[in-house]
Amino acid sequence: MISQKGKRKIVIGEKTYFWWIKKDGSGHPKINILSEDKAVFIKTGYDRELCIGPGYIRELIEKKERAKE
Repeated sequence: MISQKGKRKIVIGEKTYFWWIKKDGSGHPKINILSEDKAVFIKTGYDRELCIGPGYIRELIEKKERAKE
């Protein structure tokens, strides 16, 4: 079970993912995406603040799923 505190939820197909943004030690934002079954974990970072929404998160997940095929 994944703690949902401070995380956003997105459902793609029949899979549920949780995502959150956390700053690293340098203060740069890191996007973390974890599937409910913990089979998929995506971590990506940026060197500046960005406006991130569900559409962008969906793109990251779909890109990762295509790479697995």
